[in-house]
Amino acid sequence: MADILQDAHKRTYGVGGFNINNMEFLQGIIRGAEELNSPLIL
Repeated sequence: MADILQDAHKRTYGVGGFNINNMEFLQGIIRGAEELNSPLIL
């Protein structure tokens, strides 16, 4: 986690942090992160 956040700070991008209510939300969040090649916090 620290490595991801340090890189985000250095390269000035955000890391999404999500609370998941159901499987559909989880699938959508993961699909979006994969398409954008972005890290996320679940």
